[in-house]
Amino acid sequence: MAEKTEAEKTAERQAKALENLTSAFEGLKGKVEKAAAAPTETKKPAVYTRAQLRAAVNAGTITEDQMDETLERQLRESLRAEAKTEITQTTEAVARNTRLSTQIDALADAHPELKDKTSDLFLKVAAKFNSHRIRGRRAEADGPQARP
Repeated sequence: MAEKTEAEKTAERQAKALENLTSAFEGLKGKVEKAAAAPTETKKPAVYTRAQLRAAVNAGTITEDQMDETLERQLRESLRAEAKTEITQTTEAVARNTRLSTQIDALADAHPELKDKTSDLFLKVAAKFNSHRIRGRRAEADGPQARP
């Protein structure tokens, strides 16, 4: 039995890492979906503006401390939601990048001439990639309505 090449070992490590990330991502995604689908009996507290809370303080409905607590709670909830969105997007990007990296490595192993930056195949692929990248930037600049 022939010993595995370094590229094969690297591909196996990357595939295993991708499996682990995908599994972790799917687990987190399942938890988020389950939490989102779970019926909640508690009513989501309304979001009040500073002016609304100030009016309630002036009317004697709430105290100054209650106003401060409400503003702090709303800020914490907003930050928590932003962090959750950022974590989800980052996790998805890492999984996507890992998947793409694995695919690129597999393609490079299948076509060793892609590793030679002076080869005709490499130059052809690089030109095509750059053309797609430029087209993608134009589409982003034009806005979502311009995308196919």
